[in-house]
Amino acid sequence: MGLTEKERGLMHKVTMKSSIAGIVLLTLLADAQSVRPEVAQAVRGSAVLHDQMRDPDSFVIEKVFTMTNQKGVDITCFEYRSRNGFGGMNRESALYTEYKGKPHVDMSGLGGSCAVTKNHSYVEITKEFREAEKLR
Repeated sequence: MGLTEKERGLMHKVTMKSSIAGIVLLTLLADAQSVRPEVAQAVRGSAVLHDQMRDPDSFVIEKVFTMTNQKGVDITCFEYRSRNGFGGMNRESALYTEYKGKPHVDMSGLGGSCAVTKNHSYVEITKEFREAEKLR
């Protein structure tokens, strides 16, 4: 039995509100536990990225990197795997930023990549990220 358009809309609103509440809670926990700001951003970003997955239960973060660009914007890079529409598992990367207070996820691969170059020297924070995630 399918849901009506109204029921789907209501479920979406509840999901969005719980995601926002989770992000606020994670931010408070990170502040209370003296987690570095870039690690706290990674935890918030993982929640946003999780909510954008086709199959959120299959979502697994493998590595987390961070850098600050020339404009002073912190960028978090996730290497993750998740189930695709055909049932197989894909390995992908995504960039997450909070520019001007707004979260943004780039999963297209067109906005950049997680490749470490002379101009993009990411720092791996996977271990700190995992520890901060346990606080959830």
